Amino acid sequence: MTKTIFITSFNPFIARNILATDVFKTLRAEKKLRIVVFVPDYKVSWFSENLGGGNATFVALPISSLSTQDVFFTYLGSSLVRSRTLAIHKREKLLKDGGYLRFLISWFLRAFFGGVTPLKKFIRGVDFQTIKTTRYAEYFKEYSPALVFATDVFNNEDVHFLAAARRFKVTSVGMIRSWDNVTTKGMFRMVPDRLVVNNEIIKQEVLKHNCMSDRNVFVGGIPQYDEYVRGVRISRRDFMKRIGFDPNKKMVLFSPFGDRFFSHDWELLTILEEVGAQILVRLTPNDQVSLERLARTPFVYIDRPGHQFTEGNFRDAELTSDDLRWLADSLYHSDVVVAGGASIGLDAAVFDKPAIFAWFDGFGKEPYLKSARRWFDFDHVAPLLAAGGVRIARNKDELIAAVKDCLADPNRNREQRNAMLLEQAYRLDGRAGERIGRFIVSLIN
Repeated sequence: MTKTIFITSFNPFIARNILATDVFKTLRAEKKLRIVVFVPDYKVSWFSENLGGGNATFVALPISSLSTQDVFFTYLGSSLVRSRTLAIHKREKLLKDGGYLRFLISWFLRAFFGGVTPLKKFIRGVDFQTIKTTRYAEYFKEYSPALVFATDVFNNEDVHFLAAARRFKVTSVGMIRSWDNVTTKGMFRMVPDRLVVNNEIIKQEVLKHNCMSDRNVFVGGIPQYDEYVRGVRISRRDFMKRIGFDPNKKMVLFSPFGDRFFSHDWELLTILEEVGAQILVRLTPNDQVSLERLARTPFVYIDRPGHQFTEGNFRDAELTSDDLRWLADSLYHSDVVVAGGASIGLDAAVFDKPAIFAWFDGFGKEPYLKSARRWFDFDHVAPLLAAGGVRIARNKDELIAAVKDCLADPNRNREQRNAMLLEQAYRLDGRAGERIGRFIVSLIN
C-alpha cells in the first residue's frame, strides 16, 4: 500500500539541505512512498524541472501574509528564550525601528519568564487552539498523508503545516534548518512529534528552551556535508581555468557578511588584496553584497551562486546540487578561507582548510550594534571560538598577518580544527542524509 509524505520547502536553504541531498534520495528510493513537496507558487516550475519526477510531486502554494496571530505568537516565542543572540537582535531592532514598549515587554518576559516551562506550554496551547488550520486542510483531505516533514520549524508556513498535522492526527517530523536558529529565533510555536537536529549542541539547546523530551530529538549530522566527504572534486587546473586564475598561485576564498548584517565587506576585500593572492569572493546566496566601490582586478573573481527568481531579490534564491558541488570545489581548491559569517569557516574545516573570521569594521569602527564585534557574543559561535579551530582577526594588521601565516603553514591548528568539526558535524561519515532519510521512513506507519 502506497503511503504519502508531505515535505515543506519554503526557505531557500531547504533545497540545498534536504532536496539536493541523500535525505531526499533515500525517501525517493522507497517505492511504496509518494512524496508531495509544497513550495512557493512562483518557484514550482523550477522545482519540478530540477528535482521532480518519479514518486515526487511539487505542489504550488501562494505564500500567505502573516496574520495578527502569527506576529503576536512569533513575538512571544522570541521573548521567552534567554540567549545572548536574541538579546542582541532585540537591541538591533530597537535601534532600527524604535518601538520601546515592544522592546521593554520583550526584555521583561525574557528576564522573568524565559525559563518558565509551564508558561511556554500554556502559550503554545493557546496558539494551537486559536490557529487556523483550514489553509491546508484540503491537502490533508485529498492526500491523507502518513507523515509531515516540516523542514524549518520556525518558518510560518511550516508552523501552519505542523498545526494541521496535529489537528488531523498525522505524525510530524520537524527539523532545525540552521545551526543558529534555536538561539536566534526563540521558542517553537508548534512542537513536532519528532525533531531532527545536526548535532548534540543543538539538541541540548532544544531541550533547554523548547520543552521537548530527549527521546523525541534525533541527531543526524549535516546532510550537505555528504557531498563534501564523498564527492569527487574537479582538478585544480580545470577549476582555476573556469574562473581565470593561475593554478600555480595561492587562492583565498572570501565569504562576505552581506549587506543585511554589515556595510564594510568591500573594505575587508580591499585589505585582503594587499596579501597578493588570488581571491575568490563567494557571495552569500540570499543577501545583497555591495562591492561597487571595489577596484576590479584580474586577481579577484566574484561568484554569485544560486538561481534568482526576481531580479534584484536575493532573499529567495535557490541552490541546487550543482551549486553545492561548486562550493565544495571552491573550498577544496582554496588555500585559506576568510569569512564574515561563521558557517563557511566550519565548511572549510571539512576540507582541512584554515579559516579566519574577519570580525572588525574595515577601515573604521562602528558602534557595537552595527559592528562585526557583536559576532563574538552570538551563542552559536561560542563553541567554535572555544575549540580554537578558527583564527580571529580584530583589525587590518591581524587579518593580513593571519592570512600570510595560514598560507605559509596550513597545518597550524589542525587538531583544534578537527575537534571543532566533529563537535559540529556529529559524524563526518558521508551518510548523514541517508541516516535522516531512514529515520523519517521508520516513522511512517
